[in-house]
Amino acid sequence: MRIKNLRLLTLFDVPIELHPSSFLMLGFVTWWVATVVYPEQLRGQSSSTYLIMAIITGFAFFLSVVVHEIAHAVVARTYAVEVRNIVIMIFGGITQTRDVKEPWPELVLSLAGPAANAAIGFVLLGGWWLLGAGSSRPLDHVLYWLAVTNLIIAGFNLIPAFPMDGGRVLRAMLWLFTGSFHSATTFSAWLGRGFGWILIAVGILTAFQVRGFLVHDTPVAISSGVISVLIGIFLEDVARRALLQTRVLQALEKYLAIDLMLARPPVVAPDDLLGPLAREVLELNPRVVYFVEEQGRLTGILGSWQIREVPERKWDEVTAGEAMVPAAKLHAIRPDSTVADALKEMEHADLTHVPVVSDGEVLGVLGRDRILGVLYQKGFLRTARVG
Repeated sequence: MRIKNLRLLTLFDVPIELHPSSFLMLGFVTWWVATVVYPEQLRGQSSSTYLIMAIITGFAFFLSVVVHEIAHAVVARTYAVEVRNIVIMIFGGITQTRDVKEPWPELVLSLAGPAANAAIGFVLLGGWWLLGAGSSRPLDHVLYWLAVTNLIIAGFNLIPAFPMDGGRVLRAMLWLFTGSFHSATTFSAWLGRGFGWILIAVGILTAFQVRGFLVHDTPVAISSGVISVLIGIFLEDVARRALLQTRVLQALEKYLAIDLMLARPPVVAPDDLLGPLAREVLELNPRVVYFVEEQGRLTGILGSWQIREVPERKWDEVTAGEAMVPAAKLHAIRPDSTVADALKEMEHADLTHVPVVSDGEVLGVLGRDRILGVLYQKGFLRTARVG
């Protein structure tokens, strides 16, 4: 079951969404500064004072993560790169864009986020200094902690390990000098995996308070170690999946859309009920796909994915027009497009099928099921998924 994100707002026509795990980030930062950081730095204050400081800090920190991702989105728009959305998660955020075609936009886009954090850090540091750079007022500690944390985030993100921004900067530079996007991704992703393993090891040593290692205070050691391990696991997992994706795309670049498409699938009307289109048909052909046409015009595509999303008890009530993917949401591809490009188009638009069109004529349809079949034959998948 797919976890649904919560829409926070839309800025510059870009939806900003909250993954449920983002509330864990907000809660952890608030708890951390309220119980560990501020009581240590500013002694003698009441619990309510620490709590108020922590709430302000937590939301300001959360806002800085959002600004980081907005900076990526703004630069992407500057280079006419389509931005699908921004998703804030437990370990930061993701700006989901269409693939960048050139290394220079990738380089500038990757630097935008850390630059935003650095700017926030220096502005807050300047505000702290203008207010007297004191150490006895709660506001001074809030400003100073946020300033230093944003500067640390900027520096940490520039570590050349994929998928962090520094890893993407390294990939862009390697891509620029080698001309190979896949080779650049492979190298930076392996660095990312290695950095993830290092963070996991450092976290374990810290949490168990190995003698002479980093910190000695028990609450700080345990919480720092756990954070390091979790971030390491996350980075290693994303980098490993990037390596797999690179190998998959390289394999799919050998095929054209016309090679794998289903030519002239059966045509149904929008008011046809799903029952006759699904019963027994799905058993014989679990990859069945229909063109939904009205007066000779393609109005949508109905595949087994869409049929199975409707409970079987409602097949005699729901029409093809209600279950289909409307033509307005489809992204047509050319017959000479690589299957790798077709898959990226499907992923970006969250589609299961794309029509293959040449000079305005619909030649056929390419579905994920056929792509998955090729990947199964190539050994990338252990079991073939159909439907």
